[in-house]
Amino acid sequence: MKRNSLRIKKMRILFLLMFLLMISSLVTVFSNHSPLSERENYLNYTTSDPLYIDNDSDLIGNSTSGSGIPGDPYVIEDLSIVTTDVYGIYIDGTTVNFIIKNCYIEAGSYGIYIYDTDDATAAIDNNIVKNCAAGILIEHTDYANVTNNYIEDNTVNGLKVDMAFDTLVKNNTCINSSIGIFGSDAAYSTFIDNKLSQNDEYGIRLVNSDYSNVTENICNNNNYAGIYLGNSNATSLWDNECYDNSYHGIATYLDIQTNISLNNLHDNDFHGIFTQSSIDNKIVENTVYSNDGIGIFVQLATGTLIEDNILTNDGIHFDLGGLSAYGGLTVNDNLINGKQFGFYYDVDGLTLSVDIYGQVYLAGCDNSIVKDLTIANTDIAITLRGCDSSVIDNCNLENNLGGSVKLDGTMNCTVSNTICTHNPNKPGIFVGGGMHTTLLNCTASNNYYGVQVVSSTNTSVLNSTFNQNTIINGFFAEGGVGNIKFNAFTNAGSEGIMFQNYDYVNVSHNLFENNIGYGMYLNDLSTGSWIHHNAFIGNNLGGVQAFDGSNNFNLWDDPWNMEGNYWDDHVSGNYTLDGTFKVNDTYPLGSIPPGVFEYSNLVFIILLVPIVFVSSLIIRRRKR
Repeated sequence: MKRNSLRIKKMRILFLLMFLLMISSLVTVFSNHSPLSERENYLNYTTSDPLYIDNDSDLIGNSTSGSGIPGDPYVIEDLSIVTTDVYGIYIDGTTVNFIIKNCYIEAGSYGIYIYDTDDATAAIDNNIVKNCAAGILIEHTDYANVTNNYIEDNTVNGLKVDMAFDTLVKNNTCINSSIGIFGSDAAYSTFIDNKLSQNDEYGIRLVNSDYSNVTENICNNNNYAGIYLGNSNATSLWDNECYDNSYHGIATYLDIQTNISLNNLHDNDFHGIFTQSSIDNKIVENTVYSNDGIGIFVQLATGTLIEDNILTNDGIHFDLGGLSAYGGLTVNDNLINGKQFGFYYDVDGLTLSVDIYGQVYLAGCDNSIVKDLTIANTDIAITLRGCDSSVIDNCNLENNLGGSVKLDGTMNCTVSNTICTHNPNKPGIFVGGGMHTTLLNCTASNNYYGVQVVSSTNTSVLNSTFNQNTIINGFFAEGGVGNIKFNAFTNAGSEGIMFQNYDYVNVSHNLFENNIGYGMYLNDLSTGSWIHHNAFIGNNLGGVQAFDGSNNFNLWDDPWNMEGNYWDDHVSGNYTLDGTFKVNDTYPLGSIPPGVFEYSNLVFIILLVPIVFVSSLIIRRRKR
């Protein structure tokens, strides 16, 4: 028994020793990986005045070891320099090799400033630089190495490379500056394995820095883009992770032949990748997900290759100007939520009817049919850009940040039997610059707008339901002519339907119910419309249910049959609308007109609204 007891005690002691050893090892690991700012008080610094070095003799006099030859540089190390002077350490015009390492520096303007030293002689390693205007500045000094530094709380730049070629900037941490790392005219430089966070503008910003490499950096929680590239050619941005930035993950502007590959871009407040006015860029094999804007957005660019990207809860969008610019795109094998990105340009008579697409973008594809698709959680589910005589039918489109359907510059297109729901930031259906568009038997609910029609003519909205959209169920601006018939516009956060500078529309047999704002709103420049046989119920929180800002230039009843609209709050006489000129419905109805709730599939005759309007004015004048 005693032997067993003794053995148990030994095992307990051994277990306790092993546990303590494990804890000690973990403490060591975490200590070695803790930020430099947490270890700064434990380094063996020597307090020093600022160093101003402008020749080799000064450099030798301030170094602790080394011979100045490659592989054995003069060493400036273990100094604590806290000063209000312009520079903490300033080195200019030297010709021999040197390294500044293991120093702690705070200064009035520049922590470490290296200017115009000989090529391949300068190295800055493992320093802490804080509370300066610019933490570290390399200027007119080529082939410098800036590695393993911790740079924090600098008001302008954490680390800047200016007019310095072939600089290696590696494994630096730059926190809470204006720009974490700024490269200006820093051609052929490499920025690798740096950590950039909580900077007021960009994590990394490069301008005029051709043939540079930006790789394996982590850029997060910066107030602009994680990585920004401007006016630079043949630069590679690859294998970076950019997330939780207040604008884009990666943004490029006026760049040529940039390679954006193998990056991980997610949870940024705008776009994952935004490239603008670029030429011959490659966007390849990136992983992009859950950005609040667009996953990959290419604007006013030419010759772009987009290939083998994987996007989840994100999408791809183009804004290239003229339709012919889409011919310069090469788009292959991209996945949106595990489905194909269906991009086609200048294909006549295309039919997409198999549910294999996570997003569809057609440009210049006349006589196309897109039907029977279910698309969710992307940017704009279906875009038709300059596609005439095309049809979208029987699609289920929901939870898309850019909206469900966008018709851009199309003629004679129809959207029918399609559900467009829960697009929180954009309209369910958008028609811009369209002619002879028909929306038939559609449902658009819980979007920003239900339907938005801008700068379009001859638009017909028939037998459709628009319900519980955040702002306006139907918004029509800068155009006119058409029919809005047999629809329901209900429960909008503001107006049921709004016309802004939109003319000559026949609005009849619609239901406007329980919209927080007016059931119908026409501004003073919306004229010539005929509004009759509609039902207005419970709109405007019990106030007057419609607004007409024009001077009696719209007709709110059918003078031939002496029938107007149904208003559930009407008491007697005319129904007077809000607006400066107090427009009236002369013949308000006592009950809901037949057909308001009967959404039939009959073919509706397109009315000649301007002729009807002129005729009604003549009749009304004769009555007076």
